[in-house]
Formats: sequence, C-alpha cells, structure tokens
Amino acid sequence: TPAGDAPAPEGFWRKLFRPRVKTFDAIGPFYERLYRRAGWILFTKPAMIAIAALGALGLCVFAYLIAGRYGTPFVVASKIGLGGLVFLAGRFIVVAIHETAHALAMASFGRKVERAGVKLLFIFPYAFVDTSEAWFEPRRRRIAISAAGPASDFAIGALFSICCLLLPDGTVRDIFFNLAFAAYVGAFFNLNPFIDRDGYQILVDVLKEPGLRRRAKAQFARRISGKGAEAGDSPVLARYSIFGLAWSFLAAFFAIGLTLR
Repeated sequence: TPAGDAPAPEGFWRKLFRPRVKTFDAIGPFYERLYRRAGWILFTKPAMIAIAALGALGLCVFAYLIAGRYGTPFVVASKIGLGGLVFLAGRFIVVAIHETAHALAMASFGRKVERAGVKLLFIFPYAFVDTSEAWFEPRRRRIAISAAGPASDFAIGALFSICCLLLPDGTVRDIFFNLAFAAYVGAFFNLNPFIDRDGYQILVDVLKEPGLRRRAKAQFARRISGKGAEAGDSPVLARYSIFGLAWSFLAAFFAIGLTLR
C-alpha cells in the first residue's frame, strides 16, 4: 500500500475464511506434569504393543462396520445436521488428543512444548502444539514424535469403533460411528505424505530427503515439460511423484466406495 494510504477493507468472505488463532505460551509445564504423573506409561514397551494391537483391531472393526452398514457418515438419528455436529465435535476431541500425544512424546525425550493453541478455520476448530524442539533430536526420535499423533488417532478410532459394534441400533451407536469416522479421517489426513503433516515429516526423515515435496514437484514438472535431467534429480523423487498420483486415485476410489456403501 502506498505510504499514507489506509489498507483496503477486508471483504466478508476473506474475513470468514481467515484463520483465527489463540495461543497459550509456556504450556510446557502442564505436559511435563501430565507425562510424569501418568503419560510415561504410554511409552513403555507393553503399552506401545497394546496400542499397536488396538489400532490394527480397530481398522478391522471399522471395515466390518462399513461393510455391514452399521452407520452413515454425518448422520445421527436420521439427521444430517446432528451428524455433522457430532463429527465436528469428534474431530476437535481427536485433534486435542492427537496434539497431546505429540507433546507427551516430546516430554518423553526431555523436550518442552513452549507454545500451544486453538485455531478456528471457518467453523472447523483445530488444536496445535509447537514441536519445533524436535529438530534438535536424532532422526529416529523425530520420527517417533511425528508418529505419536497418528497412533493416537488410530487408537481412539478403534475404541469408538468397538463401542459402535457392541451397542444396539440407535442414536448412541450412530454417535460412536461418526466419532470413529472422525478419528479415521484425521488419521489418514495426518498420514498423507503429500501435504505438510505427520506422514510427510516421517517420510522426509525415513528417506533422508529434506525439501522432498518441493524438489519432487520441480523434478516432475521438468520431466513432463520435456526438459532434460539436472544434477539434483533423484529416482527417489520420481518414485515419490508417481506414488503421489497413485495415492490421489486411491483416495478418490475410497471416497466413492464409501459413498456407495
């Protein structure tokens, strides 16, 4: 804006979709106390084996619920509005637990979370914690911190799925189905290796390829435009690009299949 000119007024839609963030500084002591009092149990070997087994069981149960038509996404008591509210509430609960899992993993390695907060995008609430100190840790520990969030999503989804399976037909079963659905949507979203979420950070550390997405995109654009290879080109980046296309088609087929069921 030229000097002395007032900034242009912000439009209604821009205001509506502008993220609103509320941060809480120095929240680290809360997570450290939570880890010392009970959270450390989750990082023992028996607990991690149990969480992995629960997550695997939950996926099987949720697949059975979908195949048996035990519930409908976004529908509770035959009302899509109520189902949507349950889904949103479930997403907020799952995200809060997801971020707490990241924070507890940080505490297990002696690292602090200095900042956390809540973000509201349109009507969708998100919680977040600052895990930037994880970059001071070795690669395996960074992977563990990134994986803690999705692991919690699968565990919570499993608990909701099992409750849905055991309950009789009715509103409560519908609620648990949509809570499980919210948890699994979050799990697969966070594990998507093609957006800057946990799955991408895990893949970067596993492959030891910093700037993976940016470099793969640039290399793929050069290849399809007919330009020659450059010195920094890598078969790993090419495979990442191809896998990205396959992931997109798979996600589309999954969404279509879920809709038909």
